[in-house]
Amino acid sequence: TYLLILKQSIRFLYFLYRKLLRPRKDLLNRYGKDTWALVTAGSDGIGKGISEELASTGFNIIIAARTESKMVDLCNELKSKYNVKTEYIVVD
Repeated sequence: TYLLILKQSIRFLYFLYRKLLRPRKDLLNRYGKDTWALVTAGSDGIGKGISEELASTGFNIIIAARTESKMVDLCNELKSKYNVKTEYIVVD
């Protein structure tokens, strides 16, 4: 039983390390400067958060969503805040 508890404890600690402590991968270095990322449903919610996160790391952003006005506002915000290129595609 002690070995089982030890094994489960090690697995749990490794899980915590992977999710909380391990440094992030440098995606911009991996894919190169001036790389574009396409974010679907990027005008609100999780898609908007992903757009902001990718822009903060230096990716240029293409947003595909239904509401053009929200995408225009987000594109302008990302351009001014993170100095990246942005485009949008209206998709219904």
